[in-house]
Amino acid sequence: MQVLLIPIVLIMFFCGPPKPTSPPQLQNPEESRLHSMDSMSLIKNLDSENIPLINQSILELASRKEKSIIPKLRNFLTQSKNTSLLSTSLLALGDLEDRESTQLIASFANGSQGVSQSVVVDALGRMKDPSGAKAILPLLDSPIHSLRLQVVESLSLMKASGSGEEVLNLARSNTDPEKAKTYAMALGKLQFKPAENYLMSLAENSPPSPTLAASYLALGRIQSRKAIPNLVEALGNEFEKGRENSALALIMIKDDSCLPLIYPYLKSKSSELRYLAASVIVEIPRDSSVREAAKLLEGNDSVFYGVSSYILGRMKARSFAPKIVEVLKDRNTPEREIIAQSLGWLGDRNSIPALIEVLREKEGEGRYGAAWALGILEAKEAFSDLAEATASKDYKLKNLAIESLGMLKMEEGIPVLEKLIDENKNNSIFAMKSIANIQSDRARLSLENFAKSEDPILFHTAIEMLGKRKDETSIPFLMKLLKEDSSSKQKLIFNSLSSITGKKLYSTADWIQWYESSGK
Repeated sequence: MQVLLIPIVLIMFFCGPPKPTSPPQLQNPEESRLHSMDSMSLIKNLDSENIPLINQSILELASRKEKSIIPKLRNFLTQSKNTSLLSTSLLALGDLEDRESTQLIASFANGSQGVSQSVVVDALGRMKDPSGAKAILPLLDSPIHSLRLQVVESLSLMKASGSGEEVLNLARSNTDPEKAKTYAMALGKLQFKPAENYLMSLAENSPPSPTLAASYLALGRIQSRKAIPNLVEALGNEFEKGRENSALALIMIKDDSCLPLIYPYLKSKSSELRYLAASVIVEIPRDSSVREAAKLLEGNDSVFYGVSSYILGRMKARSFAPKIVEVLKDRNTPEREIIAQSLGWLGDRNSIPALIEVLREKEGEGRYGAAWALGILEAKEAFSDLAEATASKDYKLKNLAIESLGMLKMEEGIPVLEKLIDENKNNSIFAMKSIANIQSDRARLSLENFAKSEDPILFHTAIEMLGKRKDETSIPFLMKLLKEDSSSKQKLIFNSLSSITGKKLYSTADWIQWYESSGK
């Protein structure tokens, strides 16, 4: 379906689990060794002659928010000539948000001391101090595209709205269309409302291009009501990125005066345009939108049943559930996946039998929406059908069914999910996430068993899920694993323990001391 090419619509429509990703690379032995060291030992490393060791120790200490090293870092910046050490110190001071060092960091922005300007911009962004903005504003005119984008991001992190006027003046004096995109992005990120006329002019005079798309998004960020007619018109234009950004902009503005202008798009022959319009409509909920969608659902053209069901589902118009079920049952109806999903959004449990019937079909996209909706509705009566669907050769149906089994929160689902992992460890991300949703000792013990594995795909996901469950009953197991296991699991265990306990400790010794003193 072409509509799925649009990111905003993809987020709303593909409600199943994300594609699995490979676990992060394991730490190398030196990184792991430093991570397990106490802070005092790491601080001593800063007096070493070994620059790589100093750099790694600085980064580790900064990640622990160890502010006692700030004087040492400032000293490196004023005394050292080693660009690697200078770069690391700049980034660490930024991470530590030591605002007294902002101007010292800013003094490196001209690049005269050999440090990459990219590093300086990054450090100031991490600092989040708007007083650092002035040093990097000239870099908005840099010939290096990636550096300009980095400046925009850092200005946003600084919340440097006070620099908006200066950015606008730079934008007005600029003659490079490519750089105009950067200025539009910056003005939008700073939410600088006085830039409205400049951005309107840019939008009206730019050809289809990244600059035009950026101007639309910036107009949304400054909530320009004046731009609404232009943005609505852009929804129907051929420039794809412009369509996407105009939809996002209208959602940001959230002015219902745009709705009457958007409704005609719901009858477009383009499925992509219909759903793009719907994505805006549902984010500005009004009774008039329910009425417009109802007309389409109750009409004779089945092409519009999907988009109308989507709007009614997202807006919780439950009185239309029987009609949505009626059109869903007709296998010739287009876009049945979305129609089935809408019953999940509605929260209509009376539709469960119809959804089970659709899930049992041998083929067709309706099964995807039904599997997801049954999970959302926590339809325990669909357990056996969802369990059967996890064995499907259809990858999308399989993973939606796995996700929905977790939503049912039934212990009976655990053996099914465990079997899937045993058959193919690539199922582990989806299946363990579902196991984690089941709040029982049986689920906890299942995850703990997978956490003992030496397979990174299995133990990484299992330990992460134990942390996300925030069940204090897992603390003794995680501590035992921390004491016994190799360094490969160390950081994962630290993160999970932090998630469960709220404590931020950075070495095995610190965690053991906390555990023994807490009497857990």
